[in-house]
Amino acid sequence: MARVLNTQRLTMVAAQVAVILAAIAAWHYVSRLGVVDQAFIGSPAGVVDRLWSWIVDGSLGRHMLSTLGILLAGFLIGTVAGGALGAWIGLSRTAHDVVEPFLIFFNGMPRLILQPFFIIWLGFGVASKIALVVAVIVILVAVGIANALKDIDKDLVSNVRILGGNRWEMAWNVYLPSLTLAIVASARTNIGFAFQAALVAEFVGTTSGLGYLIVKGQNLFDVDTIWAALVVVVALASLLDYLISRIETRATRWMPHAF
Repeated sequence: MARVLNTQRLTMVAAQVAVILAAIAAWHYVSRLGVVDQAFIGSPAGVVDRLWSWIVDGSLGRHMLSTLGILLAGFLIGTVAGGALGAWIGLSRTAHDVVEPFLIFFNGMPRLILQPFFIIWLGFGVASKIALVVAVIVILVAVGIANALKDIDKDLVSNVRILGGNRWEMAWNVYLPSLTLAIVASARTNIGFAFQAALVAEFVGTTSGLGYLIVKGQNLFDVDTIWAALVVVVALASLLDYLISRIETRATRWMPHAF
């Protein structure tokens, strides 16, 4: 059975790679033959040249570290703050009744539009960029945590209390595992939103970061620069998703899985 699953997985990966290579080949010939002007779609060779030039002059690492610093700082702060807020709402009836309507409102609001406020309040430095990532993440985490705590089996809570469990034991053995699982389960989605916020935050008032490279390409009408920056973004996003999936697998290995 394991061999069959491995064969199917390899076949799927091979098919995906073939699709990507076919798309790149088609892109290359369309741009080379002049079917579409390279100024509009760029070319694979131009993208490779741009990436190589960034690697040679050392700027690629600087731009990646700038974006990752904003992303990870905002993601961690937003996760901790959102976890605390979600736990408060999920465990307190008063907080649920008073705060949750505001939480729902902000969850439905596109929070990227808050960037001008953060720039006015905090300036063009790193603080305003991290604040935007936190604003995007904190609501997502809070909603997820509050829902996870509300979904805890009431019979489990009652049984722990009947067995003499105090508030500390309830928090450690019942609420904390649910809170941790909710954070881990939503991390793969939340990191994507955090990445988007970090890139948008670098669109204005900065001279480093992958978002800056994208805007630079736009201002210079250099499509290859935009594509090269997007290639790096996709590579980093895939790496982060893989790392988080590994953490999720280890954190939930005690749970039953379909296969």
